[in-house]
Amino acid sequence: MEIVFSFIIINYNTKMITANCINSINNNSTLNGLNYEIIVVDNNSTDFSMEFFQERKFENTKIIKNKKNDGFGKANNIGVNYSKGEFLVLLNSDTIVEETNFLNLLSAFEKNDEMGILSVKILNEDNTIQSVGFDLPSLRNELKLNLLFWNFSFIKNIRYKNYKNKQIFKVGWVSGCFMVMRQKDYHLVGGFDEKIFMYAEDIDLCYRLSE
Repeated sequence: MEIVFSFIIINYNTKMITANCINSINNNSTLNGLNYEIIVVDNNSTDFSMEFFQERKFENTKIIKNKKNDGFGKANNIGVNYSKGEFLVLLNSDTIVEETNFLNLLSAFEKNDEMGILSVKILNEDNTIQSVGFDLPSLRNELKLNLLFWNFSFIKNIRYKNYKNKQIFKVGWVSGCFMVMRQKDYHLVGGFDEKIFMYAEDIDLCYRLSE
């Protein structure tokens, strides 16, 4: 049976948080009947993460051990190279997806061949909105972020106060904590830029794919 989704999670000294993420995938009812895999790439953790994962033997999960930490982007590229799914789901280890409807995401891709990367409304622990996507960096947008505190929680509470479900809409880039894309498109642009150790690699990937 063809693998539909390959979930890629990078672990670095976050074994319990990563375990919660894995469990949230395996407990997601919308994945019932779909063939999926979970690939955890450990970036040379020092908290006995490998022993933890090997002892518990999480369902549908493969663990890859890196001998050194060469950054978030490279670890994702390594995980993708081991994956077999038609679609990649790139997740931060502290992301919980138990209530995410992956059938809706799959349907959205099937209806739109031009869609590059799909994300969701990302919530904080208190259910306030963390992100619904961003505009690509520009002088105007940087002024918003830095002078108007556009990305601060108290400002986002105001910005999203009257937020309604917009269904699918286009943004410049989405957070690397939750990205869904076709595996072929990931390889088309060469995956994450491994020269970027951490932060902004998600912006770069979205930009190159849109180009």
